[in-house]
Amino acid sequence: MKKLVLVVLAIFSVSLSGLITFWGINLNESLWIKSLYFILAFYLLLLAYKVFTMRNKTKTNLLKEWEQIRKKGAPYIVLKKGVIEWGIPIGITYVTLNKYYDDALFFGMYFVLFLLGGALVGWFYYAGMERDYEEQKESL
Repeated sequence: MKKLVLVVLAIFSVSLSGLITFWGINLNESLWIKSLYFILAFYLLLLAYKVFTMRNKTKTNLLKEWEQIRKKGAPYIVLKKGVIEWGIPIGITYVTLNKYYDDALFFGMYFVLFLLGGALVGWFYYAGMERDYEEQKESL
């Protein structure tokens, strides 16, 4: 069942990426706004690839991967998983799908808020993975 869900999520991400690319091509806006659509579509393709490759991982493999990742420390994980993998894409998505492109204050304010939100998401990710790691390690 888990593999089916991951495959469906990957297919959905690829389909959404195609739709966003289509919107970007047919948009009557400036080139930098169109480029935000293409960046978002590319991110969704990367997400689809990541989800699709997770389908064959076992708990033991995931624990070994987390052991390697956690050696880099909490700040690295918060920056990578929260700010880079969540805050920036969600910020780009929010700014892209809203029609307030000309207001630089709007763009800057919301982008900074999503970066801070990404740091918070990264911290919750780190704390949750540490908790799960300790629980799984005890059960093995």
